[in-house]
Amino acid sequence: MNRLSDDELDKVSGGYIFDATNIPGSNPERPWQIIDEKGNVVATRGFKSKQQAQIMAAGMLQSIEEIDYDRLMQLRGFK
Repeated sequence: MNRLSDDELDKVSGGYIFDATNIPGSNPERPWQIIDEKGNVVATRGFKSKQQAQIMAAGMLQSIEEIDYDRLMQLRGFK
């Protein structure tokens, strides 16, 4: 996995990664999503693995912190 420099880390704008494996309508071939701080999906396609999602999120200067479904619903204002 790629590491961020201190300067890059300071620029991280938030966000999360989410495993949508058990979510109806999600793509079972690409269940990993990059989520912004409001709960929106920010990558137009899913990712096959957690590591792929982390690499892309880091490249987008998003956090690589994983959240669960309950946290996603909180971000979206449903809980």
